[in-house]
Parts: sequence; C-alpha cells; structure tokens
Amino acid sequence: MLLIRPKPHVDESLESYFLRLAQANGFEKYKTFVGALNFELYKHNGTKSRLLPRDLHMLNPCFAKHSSKERLKCLKQISMMTAQDVLPVLSLAIYRANQKYSLGVGSVIQQGRLYPRQFLRQSNIGICPECLGEASYIRQIWHFEPYTVCHRHCCSLIHQCACGERIDYLLRDSIYQCPECGVAYKKINVTTKADVEELYVSKWLAGDQVDTFPEVSIAHRWGLYLWWIRHREATSGSTSFNENMTQWPEFFDKYLNTCLSHFEIKAASVKHTKFSDVFGDILIKSIRLPSSRLADNLVLQHLYQFLNTQLSRQGSHLNKITVNAIEASILLGTSIDQVSALYDQGELHSFMKLKSDEIIQPHQSVFQLNELFLLWLSRFQVEGSNYHVMTSTW
Repeated sequence: MLLIRPKPHVDESLESYFLRLAQANGFEKYKTFVGALNFELYKHNGTKSRLLPRDLHMLNPCFAKHSSKERLKCLKQISMMTAQDVLPVLSLAIYRANQKYSLGVGSVIQQGRLYPRQFLRQSNIGICPECLGEASYIRQIWHFEPYTVCHRHCCSLIHQCACGERIDYLLRDSIYQCPECGVAYKKINVTTKADVEELYVSKWLAGDQVDTFPEVSIAHRWGLYLWWIRHREATSGSTSFNENMTQWPEFFDKYLNTCLSHFEIKAASVKHTKFSDVFGDILIKSIRLPSSRLADNLVLQHLYQFLNTQLSRQGSHLNKITVNAIEASILLGTSIDQVSALYDQGELHSFMKLKSDEIIQPHQSVFQLNELFLLWLSRFQVEGSNYHVMTSTW
C-alpha cells in the first residue's frame, strides 16, 4: 500500500498531502482512501481507537475528540506502511499545545510554532491561484483566519470559483479544479484588489518584516493580533490592527493615559481604588502572548514602563491603586501561592486590617501597587524581564 508517494512540501497542510497521497495511489475520494487505510490499521491493531476520521477536516491530531496521542500513533503507523523510508507526515501535522494564551485561549503547535487555536479554520479555506500555478498543494497558512492575502503574490485569497461555486477543498476533496464546472483553480483570475492593510497584516503574520510593524517572533505576532481583538472588543475601539502596530507604543500609551485621566478626576475623593477599576483586565489580557517574559512581550513590557514612570512621579494618584493576588502574581512574575508566602513572611503588606488567621482570597484587592512595584524592582527582576530594556527611576 502507498506505493506512490508524492513529495510533501514543508509549508503544506496535512489534509492537502493526504489528498495528494490518495489520488496518487488511485483513490479519488478521501473517504475511500481512509477506509482502505483504516482496514489495514484495524488488521494490525485490532482496535478502533487508533483509526483515522472519515471527515478530512478532522484529520489533524489537534481535532481528535478523545486522544491526540492515539491520532499521532495512527499517523506514525501509516507513515511506515511501505518498504521505503518513513513518510514525513508527522512534521505536517498540527498538535494541541499545553501552553495557553491570555484569558485561557488554547494553542496549537506545528513545526515548533505556536498559534492561537481559535484562528485555525476547519472550513472555507481560501486559495491563491498564483501559488497553485507554481505548485498544486494547499499552504498551511491559508488555514489561519487572520491571513486573508497571499503575502507572496499580494492578491486576496479567493473563496469562490468563477462559476459561483464555493471553494472548499476539505469538503469537496479537490485541490486542483472546481468539481462543478471543471475549471482549474490555478487559471482563475483574481480581480479583487488586495486591501493594503490586510496585505501588511498577512505578510507580518507569515514572517515577513513590515517596516512599520515591530520585529518580534512569529508566535508573538499571532499573540499580539489576538490581544488586539480582545482589546478592541473590551474598549469598543474602531482602530485597525494596522493603526495599532504602526503607532506602537503611542496607541497603547493613549489608552493607558485615558484610563489614568478618568481615574484622576475622582482620585481626590477616594482613598483606594482597585487596579481593575482603572485599567480593566489589561494585565490578564496581556500576561501570555504567548510568552510572559517581558523581553518577549511588547504589551507587558510597555505596561511596566508606563507604571514605573507614573509611580515615580511626586504625588502620583497611582499610589492609591490596590491590586489583588492574581494581579500581584502577574506583576511579580510568580504564582498566587508565592504571593501569599510573601505576605506571610512580611515582604508584602495589606493596607486592610486582616485577622491573623485570615486567608487572602485571589480576587481580594489588599496590596498597594506602589509597594508591589518597589518589591518587583528590587527583588523580582530576572534575566528575561525588562531589566535590560528599562532603567528604574526610583
């Protein structure tokens, strides 16, 4: 079985390669092909737990309902169904990752790169006819939602054939031509001019450098895009991602200063104000993008610089701001349990009078921001924090 093996491309999707593999071995449909594969797998394993799904869009291990580990074993076994070298299908697969983005957003990993799980499409995959004209296979990056323009040919990905039929290779088992009218996808003329902002975003997310965008790791680029979506939803903002990045960090500064000015209006009449009442959930939204190291997280890095500048000013109203244990753990780069230990050891103090046996609850705002920041500056800066990108003014 699998006597004919087309060469996989490093940027090819696993689903695309399985379709090409099926057709090279005489199977027109994925379901027929996978049925034959599963028959061989069942003969070898004697169990139904290690079989491939009947639906192409569920093929990747990250979509396995019960065990991605079993799916991985299945793919590995298929890769050895030949007397030749092992098929390199495992490198094309997308896996679940344990690491989370902020607000508990799951992640997937492929070839060592992390992506937010919510951006991975399972249907309606757009195509670039120019790319298919060069080599007929589906590029993995076409599967990710924010990517809407081919960064190589600067044309919008198309989702509809000239005959009006929707293009969806995962549903129709067709990489090369429209099953309705028979026209080759590579011959479709792209008439829609690509939006310049979408082109810049797609180029940047694909790994190209865009002059007006920050030069950061690819994983952080996807994290920043996720952060911008959540930030825009929370603030009802209308600025585009392009504006956000080209005006960074001025864009973020403007938001933080607006929050601060609203607080300062009422600061004279209050003794203490929660951090979340001033800045919302900005800390929680920014903690993992996907890294929480300040050297690898533009949002956290600038937030620390902003707080450092404001707290060092004489008579700063930020001295009235209190934080809870969750926010304290983020600011110190440690765990909630460690924050409790610091309190028990007298390193951190509560501005509220607590009973000797009272346990501080995670959402209880009992610590003062200025004291917490002083503690971080003096004891909790480590390699990878912002020590090498910021000089304290305390």
